[in-house]
Amino acid sequence: MGPWITAIVTIIVLIALALVQFTPHRLPPQETHINGTHLCSTLENLDSYFQPLYALPEFNLCIADSNMNKDYYEPLTLVELNDFFASAACKLLYSSLAQVFLEKMPLCAIDSSGTSIKTLGNITFEQLHDTFMKNYSLTQWMTV
Repeated sequence: MGPWITAIVTIIVLIALALVQFTPHRLPPQETHINGTHLCSTLENLDSYFQPLYALPEFNLCIADSNMNKDYYEPLTLVELNDFFASAACKLLYSSLAQVFLEKMPLCAIDSSGTSIKTLGNITFEQLHDTFMKNYSLTQWMTV
């Protein structure tokens, strides 16, 4: 995955993990959840699901709108997160990403609780915003 789509996917997955009260420091050691669902992070060719997003016009617009001009492994600032959620281009990009989760990716778990990628795909951009900002105000994790 390229650095920008990784940053966007990271934001969305971390928000989803907050929805299920998962602490990002406790990554599951197994390849499958107890219910037998493979963890998404172990899928072969995981990057291939996201490649079509690079060609979308909203991809570069979202990066520009949210000022994500740093290495993808660096935490995002609150300003960058607010810019991300204020961007119409990022909302469109999220919609496309959600369709990948719902229609292109096989059933897989995003966390040790077995939460399905399909569940993540059904979360609206507004729900992502509200959940992340609530979690940020309580814990301020993921940002500098």
